[in-house]
Amino acid sequence: MADDFLTINIEDKDFRLKVDRSQFFNQDSYYNMNPKVLLFQTGYLTLASPIREDVVMLKLPNEEIRYSLRSLQRSFIFNLPKFMITISRLPRV
Repeated sequence: MADDFLTINIEDKDFRLKVDRSQFFNQDSYYNMNPKVLLFQTGYLTLASPIREDVVMLKLPNEEIRYSLRSLQRSFIFNLPKFMITISRLPRV
């Protein structure tokens, strides 16, 4: 997931992640779970379209999540201390 996370364009308003349906409905423990599915189950991703036979499309639910993940992504890329984000830096809605 780290490599995927570093290469995705969170800035894109049409940002989508594809997850294989079999992984999406796999009831494995979270230690072995697809990280994209874990992000969905915790509310950081939401369904982008109805579930199809072979694939589930996910997207970011709102700008606050986009901002948080973008900050986390930048801290990975630039090796910054974790959780540098503060509430005062959140975008105004």
